Amino acid sequence: MLSRAAADTGREDLAAQIAFLLLRAAWETGTGPAQAAERDVAHRLFRTHAAEFWDFVRDADAVDLTTRSRSGLDSFITHPVKAARLCEQLSLLALFEYEHSDTALAQEVAAYIGAFGDRSPAVAHVVSDDWAFSVLSTTAVLMRSGRIDAARRVLRDAAVWTLDWIEHGSGFARAGDPAPVAVRQLLGSAYATLRVATDPSSYTLSVVLDLAYVFGFHDLYQDLVNDIDAVGAMATLVFERGLDDAELLARVHYSPDDDPPAEHHMAPTDGSPAGAAGAWFDCLARWATLRDRHIPSVVRAIGDATGSAA
Repeated sequence: MLSRAAADTGREDLAAQIAFLLLRAAWETGTGPAQAAERDVAHRLFRTHAAEFWDFVRDADAVDLTTRSRSGLDSFITHPVKAARLCEQLSLLALFEYEHSDTALAQEVAAYIGAFGDRSPAVAHVVSDDWAFSVLSTTAVLMRSGRIDAARRVLRDAAVWTLDWIEHGSGFARAGDPAPVAVRQLLGSAYATLRVATDPSSYTLSVVLDLAYVFGFHDLYQDLVNDIDAVGAMATLVFERGLDDAELLARVHYSPDDDPPAEHHMAPTDGSPAGAAGAWFDCLARWATLRDRHIPSVVRAIGDATGSAA
């Protein structure tokens, strides 16, 4: 199988993507018994590979795993990418187990992620908007496990990193751009021969702002709204009003005082079949394949399992 081939070459993240694409297809083709069986297969496929990955890393030093590189010179890129892959894969495993009743395993995995975050900010140092989802899933599992201070730190670090690269660098490549484009966009400002125009828009900013708001980090949210305006940055995301009704919001306006703070916060949890069924993990799995959207009310529902910071 494709998923086994990916896992056997050390790309458990690609094995998970195959499972998520199957899951997404099942939800988008109906909610009958046949689709339920397909979703069950996708769940078991994901859990098999994610559990194997957990067995591989659980006794290993996460910093050592994610800083290995061929020359050492490429670690500026490879370390945050490997950290994002590790945290995303493990956070989704933990969130799956929370939803499917293995709370002990979920807590163990969440503790590993939290300990890694205490030692390295790499998961927050996204190299393109493709990795904003890793920030989302990592923050969600930290909140779900009650690690509120750690969740806040991830969001703050991601915000500072993103705004610094927009103000002093050339910003980030967008979700879906190939790796060479992402590297050129990230590093181009430092090399004349690679220099590209600064892109002030970022999906990562929408992730950070939305999670700060829904998880009750109101002072962080207020600071970010002000900082974005000061830097001239633009938060962006794809706003889904339904499966067949999606719109790119090229510049999301966030209000410092209103509730809801932005238009897409009005999207209900039942805006998709998975959301209507309360299948929060399946919502996350769908976003993992798309990398450019989320629904704040669903993210709130995940965090509300243990309560927000408010």
